[in-house]
Amino acid sequence: MRYLLAALAAWFSVAGSADIIDSNENGFISQHMLVLDVDRQTAYDALVTKITEWWDPAHSYTGDMANFQFDLEPGGCLCETFPEGGGVVHMTVDLIRPGQSIRLRGGLGPLQTMGVAGSMTFDFSDDPNGTRIIYTYTVNGRALAGLAPIVDQVQMGQIQRYVRFIETGNPEMVAE
Repeated sequence: MRYLLAALAAWFSVAGSADIIDSNENGFISQHMLVLDVDRQTAYDALVTKITEWWDPAHSYTGDMANFQFDLEPGGCLCETFPEGGGVVHMTVDLIRPGQSIRLRGGLGPLQTMGVAGSMTFDFSDDPNGTRIIYTYTVNGRALAGLAPIVDQVQMGQIQRYVRFIETGNPEMVAE
């Protein structure tokens, strides 16, 4: 287990703040709330239709976002194809309500090999300052103690890329 934690820590080396609302040996819930200075449809579209523009290619198998596809329908696939053939299902769509909510199922990255059950939800609502998004990733399985902060850091890194993409058109952190 110590080796797995060290490998995951190296794999998921992204700075971010944890917001873990529950965690134990059998699972965890990571939740973040953000408010963006754009309307709901713009925030939603950037999340789902422009995912290849903000998703961190370091958290893919091929390192090339051109290999990603996101089928926006129930049962649809957030998938990645391999140049030599084949591919991987990162997550599947369980619920989609354009401009309001999307729920995905699956374990990302190394969680996939652990056979976890994961549910990732993005809920969009109007806010006086634009759009409020509540992001929740619930993961259940075995031997998950200690993984919540690592997974949460990765998810926070992806959320930060998404926010930078909306705010500047570029998901990369620019050095000042």
